[in-house]
Amino acid sequence: MESIQLIHSTLAAFALSLTIISAWIKRSPWIWGGFLILAFSLGALAHIFTPIALIPIGALLILHAVLKSEFGGWTRFALVCATVLISLGLLLHKWPGFHNWLIIDKMQTSEGAKPFSIHLNFDKPFIGLFVLLLGFPLLKDLREFGQMLKKAVPLSICGTALMIALALYSGLVAVAPKFPKAFWFFAIENLLFVCIIEEAFWRGFLQNEFFRWFGGKGFIANIGCILATALLFAVLHFGWVSSIPFLGLVLSAGVIYGSIYQFTRSLEASILCHWLFNVTHFLFFTYPVLESAL
Repeated sequence: MESIQLIHSTLAAFALSLTIISAWIKRSPWIWGGFLILAFSLGALAHIFTPIALIPIGALLILHAVLKSEFGGWTRFALVCATVLISLGLLLHKWPGFHNWLIIDKMQTSEGAKPFSIHLNFDKPFIGLFVLLLGFPLLKDLREFGQMLKKAVPLSICGTALMIALALYSGLVAVAPKFPKAFWFFAIENLLFVCIIEEAFWRGFLQNEFFRWFGGKGFIANIGCILATALLFAVLHFGWVSSIPFLGLVLSAGVIYGSIYQFTRSLEASILCHWLFNVTHFLFFTYPVLESAL
């Protein structure tokens, strides 16, 4: 990548990061819209975006805005299905017009680990970005943040410990403590472009829609929305890895993240657990999995 393109790509990623963060700092369309326009402009200069990429992104913005209204019945069902299909296309990198930036290529962090790559994706963030920006309830101040941590920290520690235990028991990972040079990039990129975005889509959008469809109250609605979302999350991973133990771990993760969100009704709580597990996994165990396990 040429130096000027590298500068434009870096600034585009920074502007998109500020768009995500603005959901908590000052959720004003003038602010997040300005950052988003800047991200698109710089991304176009870096050849990360082409104009056709605006089609699914614009469609998602309109759909999420419309879904803020109290539509019900088949109309809402159709709108939600359209939103999910477009979002999954972005998540799976199927929409044209995006040329995601490869940052880490086939890195192996420990002996026996399957090599992995990290792209700085400019399509995937939009699956959750408009959920955050268009009025989804988020923590407003430090007092609310402190109250959330009192519930979320012990739940996240227990959830992370359970997932690690399942991963070790199933032979997917082994103990492998390390501190790679790429850790800080991984930690920040994973928080902003993976955990926040995925939790906004899976919990903030989809699980809430399932909760609504199951009646919006009571035991059946709470359990049903968690299981339905987790099952869809696991099925989606089948396209990447067909290993039963791996899919079982993905299903368990979906249940744990979903349960934490449903119990606390705080998206930040499920984000914390998701990120804590990913960072713990990266630092202390085979990442992403043992090559022999797949």
